[in-house]
Order: sequence, then structure tokens, then C-alpha cells
Amino acid sequence: MKDEQMILDRDTAYKKKESLFPEFLNVETINQCNLNCVMCPIDKMTRARGTMSMELYEKIIEECRNYTNVIKNFSLFMQGEPLLDNLLERRIKIAKEAGIPNIQIATNGTLLTPSRAKKLIDSGLDSIIISLEGISKNVHEKVRVGSKYEKIITNLETLISIRNDLGLAKPEITVRMLAFKENEPQREIFIDHWKTKVEEVIINPLHNWGGAEPFGRKVSYANFKCDYLWKSMVILIDGRVPLCCLDYDGVYTLGNVYDESIYNIWHGEKYKIYRKKYKNNQIELCTHCNWIPGSIITHIRKGRVIYDKYKNSKKKCLSGQVKDICLLWTRK
Repeated sequence: MKDEQMILDRDTAYKKKESLFPEFLNVETINQCNLNCVMCPIDKMTRARGTMSMELYEKIIEECRNYTNVIKNFSLFMQGEPLLDNLLERRIKIAKEAGIPNIQIATNGTLLTPSRAKKLIDSGLDSIIISLEGISKNVHEKVRVGSKYEKIITNLETLISIRNDLGLAKPEITVRMLAFKENEPQREIFIDHWKTKVEEVIINPLHNWGGAEPFGRKVSYANFKCDYLWKSMVILIDGRVPLCCLDYDGVYTLGNVYDESIYNIWHGEKYKIYRKKYKNNQIELCTHCNWIPGSIITHIRKGRVIYDKYKNSKKKCLSGQVKDICLLWTRK
């Protein structure tokens, strides 16, 4: 496979008919961040910063409680650091009480103090992803600008300790690293260090945020299909529904949950139009995008190798796409 081009099977990467209700929901409760990570486009974001009102959030939860048998994952983050949201634990509890499954956050770990860790555990959070860009202070802080590596490690180890001391299985903890050329030499050490301490260790390839950032390789879009419009929905802090999680600035608006139900937006005219446009390669953001849903370089779960690109290059991604595409993507 050539470095400058990745080709995927058009027919295996997306559903031909949308699900009854979004299976994967990203609810952005806050769109502010305390770091300036090199791969993140948040500094380019022009939409207003703030937090989601509880009125809107509770409206979302009330509808989602009717589709708990359809929802597979409910993520309380999108563009921003979720621990900056002082209402986060309350929101998690409300969602748990509604029976919504697999509630998840992803955090940079800087604000994960012992008291915050205990609150998250008590809230009923199902899983938490901690971003670490290597096994050394130098590499991590070069990527996660503004962070303190030692503090994050202390926070993570405290979370593990508090949860384990309580004899609890949740939240499940994932340590996730993005594949930079700077941290490639640390890959094996990183995996060995964390694989027996947390439930999952994941290494993901970089992507270019729909062309907004200079990461990744060229994609032959004519042969590439993404299933996002058929399975997943993002709701921004103001209720708007963008195209996908890479539409960080909400350039495309497919509806607003303030005015309509999630169900009606999901089955509405705009979604139908954009699903058709996507099939016909007519969405500009998508033509520049090099993210492949389900892309994983390495996945370790409970100490067991689920997938490792370096050892199993012919196995398939979780999305059904050939994992040979899960190459190490670096800044151009």
C-alpha cells in the first residue's frame, strides 16, 4: 500500500440505512480547554465558548431514556475538556438514572484531582479515557502544551487506587496515546507499563480534522466510506447538531435539539440530504478528511492484545475495515 494513499472498500464501512436512533451520541457540555495541544484545532474555533444549559441537557436525557436499547455509547465531551464543567458529575448521575448505557468521558487528566476522581466514581461513570502521549515528560508536554506530565500520572494513579480500594469495576479506565513520530520509540514501553494497571491501552492514528490540521496521509475519497451519518450524532453546547465530531466549528448544521427532537432531526430532511451528498462525494469537509472510523494501531484490553498493527496487519478494525490502513500518521 502506498504511503500517500489509502483505499477502503466502499461497501463495508457504512450502513445503507440509518439506525432507529443514534447509536453513538457525543454531547458537548463544555467547549473550553485548559491546554493547547499541537494536534487540536480548538484555537481555530470561532463559535461561542460556554457550557450547555441544564435545561437543554435534561431535554436530551428525557428523549434518550426512550432509546436505551439502541444507544451503545453516550460520550459527554466533544470540543473541550469535560472536567472544566462543574456540573459534569450531576449530568452523569442524571443520565445513569435514565438508564443510559456506557457513559464515557475523555480527559487530559490535568484536573483529575483525588476529590474529583471520587466524585466521578460516585456519579456512576462507566468509562474514562486519559490522554497520555508517551512515557516521558518531554514527549508528553511537547504534544500536550501546558500540561504537567508528573501531575497527570499522579492523578491517574490516584484514580486507579481510589476505585480499586472501593472494590469497584467502574469506571473502566483507558489510557490512550496518539501516534506521533516522537513517541513511536516509546510504544512498547508505554504498553508494558499500563497494560496491567488499566482496563484498556489504545494507540490511535492522527487525523487532520477534515483538513484543518496538517496531519495524516492522503485519502482516495472516491473509495472511502465513513458510517458516521448512519450511526452517530454530536450535539453542541447550544443544541446544534453538526455533521460529525470533526465538524468542530459547527460549519454544517443538521438541526437544533432546542427546537426539535433528536429522533426528528435524525430522520429529518437535512440528514437525508447529507447522507445522499456523502454517498455522492459532495461534502467538502469529507473530501479533505483522513479519519477512518474504528482506526486503531494497538488495542490492549485487560492485558490481552486485541489488535496490534505491528503483529496483525491483516486483521480488521472494529468498524469492519481492513486494519492495514492503521499506519503511523505523523505531521507532514
